Amino acid sequence: MPTTLARIQLTETPAVARALALAARRWPDAPKSEQLTRMIEIGADTVAREQQLRVERRTAALRDLRRTLAGCYPPGYLEELRAEDRE
Repeated sequence: MPTTLARIQLTETPAVARALALAARRWPDAPKSEQLTRMIEIGADTVAREQQLRVERRTAALRDLRRTLAGCYPPGYLEELRAEDRE
């Protein structure tokens, strides 16, 4: 089918064959190209969710660390430390 979009060639490795077999069971009437497109979209959504969860966990860990360290240093400590470095 004519298109202005870039095309890629994909070798049917064992992993690709497995993905195609799964896709064929889920979308039996769709052509292989559409099955692969759907699998890629699902994979991209999964990766995006995993990345977002990782960011949320890291943010929560930093928030917990910040609470843990609250009060460890007196007010103005950082400014005093920087002033010492300038001397």
